[in-house]
Amino acid sequence: MTPKRILNGIVGDYLDETGNELATEMTLYQENGLPVQSFSTSKTMCVLVHGLVDDESVWLKDDVKYGESLRKDLEIVPLYLRYNSGLHVSINGQKLNNLLISLSTFGSPSREIVFLCHSMGGLVVRSACSYGLDQNAAWTKRVRDVIFLGTPHQGSYWEKAGNILTNSLHFITRPYMKLAAQVGNLRSDGIKDLRYGYVRDEDWNNCYDQDALLNNTKTKSTLLNWTSYHVVTGTVTKNPNNFLSLLFGDALVHKLSAQGHSEVDHHHLPFSDEDFCEFPGIRHQKLTSEIAVYEKIKEWLCQPYAFPDLPDEQGAVLDDDYRNDETVHAASCRGKYDDLERRVKVGARIHRCWSHCSGKGAARTHVRSLLDSHQMLSDHPRGEKGSGGARSLGERCLCVHSSGE
Repeated sequence: MTPKRILNGIVGDYLDETGNELATEMTLYQENGLPVQSFSTSKTMCVLVHGLVDDESVWLKDDVKYGESLRKDLEIVPLYLRYNSGLHVSINGQKLNNLLISLSTFGSPSREIVFLCHSMGGLVVRSACSYGLDQNAAWTKRVRDVIFLGTPHQGSYWEKAGNILTNSLHFITRPYMKLAAQVGNLRSDGIKDLRYGYVRDEDWNNCYDQDALLNNTKTKSTLLNWTSYHVVTGTVTKNPNNFLSLLFGDALVHKLSAQGHSEVDHHHLPFSDEDFCEFPGIRHQKLTSEIAVYEKIKEWLCQPYAFPDLPDEQGAVLDDDYRNDETVHAASCRGKYDDLERRVKVGARIHRCWSHCSGKGAARTHVRSLLDSHQMLSDHPRGEKGSGGARSLGERCLCVHSSGE
């Protein structure tokens, strides 16, 4: 970790408030290291989002590079987000929402967005999606999958322990103990948000004292109901049932927090058990660079997907440099398709799955059945998760066109 990353994680809110040049500005980068200026691509985009005291280099430093591998295996365009992890998660969420809106241009609305998030990055993405939903932002309609790698949705036990420690030091009469407590409470807003997994302004801005002992003021946040959410966790030992793994999870985040479980109904996140995978022996920081984790990510992204009902406005699309011969676009459909149009490959998701899915077996058989039976052109209700079918013939469908046709 570089000193700048550490500084931003620990006191990034102070750096930002004082206008210090060391404060990190939120930027979205391409693989070549250049900032993204606008969106204009027909391909699926994967936005990789780092965690606390990190930056985009966390995805690029080891032999297993998820973004590069997704581009090679699934023709997904990787983009890397850098942000100040010391700011409130909700502030970073609003910045990300505004960034995605500002980078959007008119174009094909068929482009899909995938988020691959490590640790705090998952909270930032949930926050951005929540604020984007409030504004009915077009980019939110394109979010197909969100993959969380060790994200503390219900908070981190280490931040809770820090809160207990600093409050305990206040009861010790010695002056230097009180000073230690005050110094401890100088840790960034971003770190304090990890106590309970805050993602909205109202989670913290109505709290009279953010340093009060275990005072949970979290409110309800909304998930995108057309998006598939996937959860990855690790453990500190190779035996997931070892008491150390059961107690400490991946060394930073407990399994139940990563899965979104909470005894408070409006805090609980209804992630599917089918979209959960635990990797024994892989600790928190290694979740970003393990081949076994990548293979699971690839498997999830090869699953068929049904688009939600889309608004009439154009969606966001990426630079012409990323365009290839085969493009995907949304065609407005009025009435019925003739036989030729029924033979068109529908949905870039299915096409890519058939071409690249390494799972073979059941996955490829399912894709073949979808194509052969034209279920992607059936009258199944739109947006039903797990239906396999996409949309009715009414308003829109996705059509794959090869160049020259």
